[in-house]
Amino acid sequence: MTRSAKALLAMSLHAVLLGGDRGVAADLVRVGEAPFLAGGAFYIARDKGYFKKLNLQIETTTFADAASAARSLIAGELDLALIAPDASLFNRVAKGAPFVIVLAGGRKLHRHQRHAGAA
Repeated sequence: MTRSAKALLAMSLHAVLLGGDRGVAADLVRVGEAPFLAGGAFYIARDKGYFKKLNLQIETTTFADAASAARSLIAGELDLALIAPDASLFNRVAKGAPFVIVLAGGRKLHRHQRHAGAA
């Protein structure tokens, strides 16, 4: 992972998740993961203590597949999900699911993918 990618990850999560001043207690961020490599940068940042430096407490829940994680995200049980985009995800977006792509695994997105996806 390049230095600029690490910086982008830290800044993106700080801006999206904190949205303001940090308090004394760590802010809880509920993260869903499925068995994909989509969250590699997240795991590196977590293991190196970057989130602790930003006063974030990470609670990770593992799901068997992306569809299960997406359901929990829609239900408000998660703050973000590290899932690979698939047909079920795009079907949920087409039905109005409020997903936003924060990072797209370093890939260039096609025009139709820029407006929907998962974190």
